[in-house]
Amino acid sequence: MKNIFFNTIAKNNVENQNDKISRFSFKTFFNYIFRNESLQKYVAVFSFILIISLLAELFLFNYKWICSSMNKPEYPEYTIENAVKEGDRTYKSNGEESRLIIRNIDMPLSFLKFNIAVEGEETIPVTICAKDEANDDWLEAPSLNISDGVQRSHYPRLHFSGDVSELSVKFKVAEDKEFEIKSLTLNPNVPLMFSLGRALFVWIVLSLIFVFRPGSFLYEYKTDIRIRWQGAILLVLIVAIAAGFWPLSKMDPWCDREIEETVQYQMLAEALTRGEIHIAEETDPKMLNLENPYDSTARGSLGRWDTAYYEGKYYVYFGIAPALLYYLPYYLATGEPLTTSTAVYISCVLAAAATLFALYQLARRWFKNTPFGVYLIVSLICIIGGGIIFTVKRPDFYPLPIITATMFATFGLGLWLSAVKVSNNGEKMLSPARLFFGSLLMAAVAASRPQILLTSLFAIPIFWNEVFRDRLLFSKKSLKNTIAVCLPYLIIGALVMWYNYARFGSPFDFGANYNLTSNDMTKRGFVFGRIGLGLFTYLFQLPQIEATFPFLNIISVESAYQGLTQSEKFFGGVMATEPLLWAGVIGIFSKKLFKDKRLYAFTCLSFVISIALVILDTQMAGLLRRYFGDFLWIMYLGAAVSCFAIYKYLNKDTFMITARTRRFINILIVCFVIAIVFHGLEIFVDSGGWGIIKSNITLY
Repeated sequence: MKNIFFNTIAKNNVENQNDKISRFSFKTFFNYIFRNESLQKYVAVFSFILIISLLAELFLFNYKWICSSMNKPEYPEYTIENAVKEGDRTYKSNGEESRLIIRNIDMPLSFLKFNIAVEGEETIPVTICAKDEANDDWLEAPSLNISDGVQRSHYPRLHFSGDVSELSVKFKVAEDKEFEIKSLTLNPNVPLMFSLGRALFVWIVLSLIFVFRPGSFLYEYKTDIRIRWQGAILLVLIVAIAAGFWPLSKMDPWCDREIEETVQYQMLAEALTRGEIHIAEETDPKMLNLENPYDSTARGSLGRWDTAYYEGKYYVYFGIAPALLYYLPYYLATGEPLTTSTAVYISCVLAAAATLFALYQLARRWFKNTPFGVYLIVSLICIIGGGIIFTVKRPDFYPLPIITATMFATFGLGLWLSAVKVSNNGEKMLSPARLFFGSLLMAAVAASRPQILLTSLFAIPIFWNEVFRDRLLFSKKSLKNTIAVCLPYLIIGALVMWYNYARFGSPFDFGANYNLTSNDMTKRGFVFGRIGLGLFTYLFQLPQIEATFPFLNIISVESAYQGLTQSEKFFGGVMATEPLLWAGVIGIFSKKLFKDKRLYAFTCLSFVISIALVILDTQMAGLLRRYFGDFLWIMYLGAAVSCFAIYKYLNKDTFMITARTRRFINILIVCFVIAIVFHGLEIFVDSGGWGIIKSNITLY
């Protein structure tokens, strides 16, 4: 770089040499930094993005600070209606809607500083009303929340017309509760409220977009984590995911509540230490005498909610694997119960790592020219959009068996894909160890979420040539490999069937129909009329966007189905909210993209399995948000294969960055940003009565 600098000076030895030296050296410096992929370039760009993020935090996210800087604060007198004055600023509510009124203002208002603290309440909804030049009667603005612990909420921006003559603030406090008007100022100077976390988030997102741009060095190298820097990036990524998931898993304390239906796995772990497989104490005699204990109306408050009740005993009908994997070892080691959010967190981190592993094995085996950047961005979209983020932000008991089964199956598929090897002399072979442990994990799905066992069908395209052409499986010369694939299924299958038989008298009865819930599951049956609603809601329902944070609106399931429909609130179907999935659809209808028929079969099978799971979930339980975790990650596997195939097709099976591949990379970046925005906002959405809007209002 030093030589470039002085050579440039030498070439421009003319009048005003000093000025030209300065100009050309500056230009050369930036050309050197920004044109070539180098460490200096990335340090410079990341520093520039950091400056942009800090400026955005100061002048965009703190616009109230800028807009109110010239204000002259006023401290008005006020009266309070429907409350009894207890002290200087303290009042007691009479149970009716209270109203703070300020009269004789007669000036424009841009901001209001208002803070109210209510005994035992984190936040309180308030409604601001005004009489202004355009309204002789009260103009009522939309309701907003004031939180004593959140300074930002104390400074609402006002948009009334001209001079305001009177202003009122309405709020409702329970009868005999005390509240305190802690601050009240007209046209205050809003303080600077700098959020380092927000600035860092903006910096990370913009930096990721820059790193994944089409001109990045990440697209100049084939995917091969045996290269040290690629392996290091992958390791750093997994550590970053683990670090990021931890606060997400802990921000909703509602998920670790200790009520009887949410501590079932802990109860099962304790029962196992006693040599029992049923949970709870003796059954209430009244329960034993009920003609139909599964009728919630007849049962009333009897029984243990959301447990399987069979012949007078209570069982956990959710798969036993999480209890054996997490709760039992922790209880034996410490004597203490394991928090559910911790178990979910571990499964989510492992599921993310499994996604990276499985997609790497897909690229290594069938798409050797896939650039490392394409592999990374597709993997991140699959992790963000595949149901893991939703689960880690709602880490309660119910999605735990789903995410654990997802982790088992994804790792299992990765091991199966990695089992095919080529020796030094060019001979194709299979690794019995990888076959065995892959099958062990795939079979373990039955002990966690049985319907996800359908993913074992991926063995057909994965091992098709090894079975029918190379005779490395299910032939006389491949007995060892065949045993390695089949034995885990036989062992796990036998154990699960014994467990089912010991509980419900049948090796094939997992007990879900004996669930004590809001409807009689034993009479639910299979009804074709439910299928259309399930497919539409899970797959094609459009999202609803609104103008206020968090901008996503929950959608109620509406149906003309003349019968019972169990449903929760939704945010939209996956084909409407996960644009990368359309790559899978393109793959299904563009067979020419796949030179290897096994890849086409893999893509088609991923969507077939997903649709089958949608139908099964709709029939067995209903339309519940957590059931996206059953199938969405499987659809993403098919979409990922299609993305790799599309890239391979566009660059004609060479390793070149062309105009067409650049456009495709830009599409991937758009999908990446959409995934971050949609699932980032989804964290804050109230989905039918739970979420941080209810349990962590201060954070919200």
